[in-house]
Amino acid sequence: MGTVAQRPWAATLAELGLGGKSGQLTLRASGRTYRVAFSHGIVVGATSPLVADSVSRIALAHRMITPLKAQAILRALGRAAVEDVERFAEATELPGPSVQLLKRRVIIQRTARTFEVEAGEYTVDDTIEIPVLVGVEVDVRAAIAFGARRYQSTDRLVADLRSLGTRFALRPDAEPDLARFELGEAAGPVLEALRAGTSVPDLEATHRHLDPRLVMSVLVSLAASGALAPYELAGRPQDVSLPRAPTPRRPTTTEGPAYDSARLAIPVELTSHPEPTMTRVPTPREPTTTAATSAHVVKRRPRTLPRGTPFRARTDPFLEAQPTAALSPPLSIRGVRKLIASRASLLGKGVDHFEFLGVSYDASIAEVRAAYVELARYLRPERLAELGYQDEHHDARTVFAQVLIAYTVLTDPDRRSEYMKLLARRRM
Repeated sequence: MGTVAQRPWAATLAELGLGGKSGQLTLRASGRTYRVAFSHGIVVGATSPLVADSVSRIALAHRMITPLKAQAILRALGRAAVEDVERFAEATELPGPSVQLLKRRVIIQRTARTFEVEAGEYTVDDTIEIPVLVGVEVDVRAAIAFGARRYQSTDRLVADLRSLGTRFALRPDAEPDLARFELGEAAGPVLEALRAGTSVPDLEATHRHLDPRLVMSVLVSLAASGALAPYELAGRPQDVSLPRAPTPRRPTTTEGPAYDSARLAIPVELTSHPEPTMTRVPTPREPTTTAATSAHVVKRRPRTLPRGTPFRARTDPFLEAQPTAALSPPLSIRGVRKLIASRASLLGKGVDHFEFLGVSYDASIAEVRAAYVELARYLRPERLAELGYQDEHHDARTVFAQVLIAYTVLTDPDRRSEYMKLLARRRM
């Protein structure tokens, strides 16, 4: 049991999801009740008391149905029946892939809506009482990122970010998990800056076109989910501005290194010679000696303090560039259409994650990742836009969402083990 104001709400949801919790989160605020169901950390169901989060409204928002058809279904089935996703999908005659996408959007939307609550109490129980949407698994990080960006107030974003830190760097081991946040192409500059270490002021100064809410929501989502680490310089976390007082001197010789590698590339000043007696406090100097004579002193301007060594070099390979498998020749627009149609057909048949990705049941994590990378290179929205593909029926989005789900489950040992048990029970 706890309150929303206790700590960042993103951190509370991340603890349940990334901690592998199974059970139900119940949040009560202002006479309203929100519920989110978890199964081994995966979000499998959610309810919201708001009309805006009804199945019909969500389907309308994503242009799966027309307003006239929504009204007709409401009159035919009644408001209570419309909240049953399966009955609603049957009444609208949505194809299988669109039904899966609708279920996924319902879960994400309702879970994200909890970020709108400013003050309330929540409990976590081991028993799930709300309906579970079968065949859909949502990573909690996708709901966190959407909720922080869409529904959390700016004041709370500022407060949460202050409690999580002020300067961050992306953890190298978090790179493969970035896709699970579904941050979108707009967050690209923020992620790139995080690879070298950044803060909100830095991003505002270097990327003036970015929406401040987008920047803060990305930082809160990643930091609360453990994907970021505090960025430290010379043992002083978060602050990388030039100190007002001179740094302590460390004597060395002109033959030695100009930087002390044990101190994250912090410059050390060279050996100084005695200064004449002065009646005022001397200004900081960086004297050194030449190879010709030790009596000759050359005065140099103070060095500009460089940034600390980042957690990850800009030249490091991304997930897509890891040598897990050789990429096949690029597909044409016709080939991409066939790929999407074939995967959408597999979804309609209800195949398992292995068959959907095209890997064997004993496939290694590297093989699963390679299959994910091969599919993602064509299904990403920016790639489809480059090819001129118009996703009118949301087939590409649905297929890509299922690719992410399959990748999430099969690359997590615990979730994969549970999924294998589920498959075994289905075959009995």
